[in-house]
Amino acid sequence: MPAITGDNIDLFRMSILEKALKLELLGMKGRGRSAYSVIKSEYGLKGNKQSVYDQFKAIRLEYVALLPNREIRAWGVK
Repeated sequence: MPAITGDNIDLFRMSILEKALKLELLGMKGRGRSAYSVIKSEYGLKGNKQSVYDQFKAIRLEYVALLPNREIRAWGVK
């Protein structure tokens, strides 16, 4: 796995937010702001948790498709 630097930081953060929102969909709760509220405010998405998750996953996959490095693209799709 490549080091998390430069443009990879954005991809890594998006991946973590997506996974955190998926856990929230399953009922897990955390301290502080929810991933749902962070994603809605930063990406301007609207809807319930499931629709925001679907929209955000599509945004992340589009971002991954634009990356030039094949290894990073493969890492980001998982």
